[in-house]
Amino acid sequence: MRVLVAEDSDVQRAQLAGLLRRAGHDVVEVRDGHEALRVLLEASGPRIALLDWEMPGLDGIEVCRRVREATVAVRPHLVLLTARADRDDAVEGLKAGADDFLSKPPSPGELMARLKVGQRAVETQLELLARTRALEAALGRLEAVSSLAASVRLVAASLDEPIAIVAHRKLESLVPALSVLPGPAVARAHGALVLPGVGQWVDFVIEVEGTLSLGAPLPSATASPTAGGFERLTSADTPTDLLIDLATTWLKRTAGALVGAGRLALVAAPGRSLSASAALPGCAEIVGPFRVWAATHPLEARPLTFDQLAPGLVLLAPLTPRSRTGLEVLRAGTWLTASHLERSRAFFPGDDARSEVLVGAPTPLARAAHG
Repeated sequence: MRVLVAEDSDVQRAQLAGLLRRAGHDVVEVRDGHEALRVLLEASGPRIALLDWEMPGLDGIEVCRRVREATVAVRPHLVLLTARADRDDAVEGLKAGADDFLSKPPSPGELMARLKVGQRAVETQLELLARTRALEAALGRLEAVSSLAASVRLVAASLDEPIAIVAHRKLESLVPALSVLPGPAVARAHGALVLPGVGQWVDFVIEVEGTLSLGAPLPSATASPTAGGFERLTSADTPTDLLIDLATTWLKRTAGALVGAGRLALVAAPGRSLSASAALPGCAEIVGPFRVWAATHPLEARPLTFDQLAPGLVLLAPLTPRSRTGLEVLRAGTWLTASHLERSRAFFPGDDARSEVLVGAPTPLARAAHG
């Protein structure tokens, strides 16, 4: 851990720095308050600081106050060192923003123990920051993908065409906003549109080779002022997450457009990643940097009672108890798992266990994608 030692006494600063280095810390030494403040506010500045109360320029109290007023991603752990023994002094220091207070000269054992506490506090902040940034990146990716997919519209005239042809054409309109840097990594995302009205299950597989990013300026939760209010979104290693989000949102909006035009459409197991070992349907169509497979299969739909349901089936109608028809336990399009059925069991006691629901069997490709 990088530790700042701000002390105007050369002797005391050298003693503290030597003790910390022997304990394995990376030490930064300064002798006045202005330099201490500058170092602490650097992006890569020390996360823990030992600040002498009385220093040239800014004293330790003022350094604490200004650090707390500054906007920093991770708040450094500030320890005031002073020869003062009055409790009121300690209170003043803590009110100014210090996290801890030690009398000079501190004993080595107590100093190491207090630093360990500070290190744990800083590590907690870093962990929370990493989680927050990951969440912001995910939200930004979803928002950006949603903005892309929102441009996909099905018109009434297109509804007489095979759904695979319509979907291919609509996906093609998204390509200008995406860019792919060629590379060895291959990502695949699978999604399925279920059309109970016409008895069809349509598997889609989108594949990209390389690193996928959003190449157009789109609003995102991780917007950067330096990028004109936008930030390029790229997955860290492979584009799988972005591809899955794209497939999911695209299929959901396609299904929504079909429903709005009076056709029943469901999305089953949306946006699942697909391993290279899974058999891909038919031949691929090249859409910009993507390869897109689409395969239409007959939909095997049948009514079953609740007590006959098993994992691996897809609901084609909401799962609803016979005695409480207004209660939608699971929505249509849900891929049943053992956990789903176990949680639903409480809603289907006695005669309700014989409530009928329409289910469909997924295709072999969909089962492979579902894992």
